[in-house]
Amino acid sequence: MVAVSALPAAADDVEVHPNWEDMPEVDTIQRILNVTAQGSLVCCMLAVLIGGGVLGLGRLTGSMGSGSRAAGYIFGGGGGALIIAVSAKMVAWLIAPSASHPA
Repeated sequence: MVAVSALPAAADDVEVHPNWEDMPEVDTIQRILNVTAQGSLVCCMLAVLIGGGVLGLGRLTGSMGSGSRAAGYIFGGGGGALIIAVSAKMVAWLIAPSASHPA
């Protein structure tokens, strides 16, 4: 449980500000996006940990196939965590008003 409580500090909350006129339940949608992002980050970290365990077990048993599979888990989990951590900044950048095009 310690690892799960330390993870939210690594990723920013997703702040989406849609321009939908008086859309109901914006706070609920925001909460769903935040929970989904944090759950996905936890799953990516679990993939990295499981991949590390499979890699260690594969080295002990001499299994080349498990080492290849473990590398996929490690790189996939790490890449997914990176995308999740950066996606909030990317969304904010995409929806930010451009300085060269006045509104």
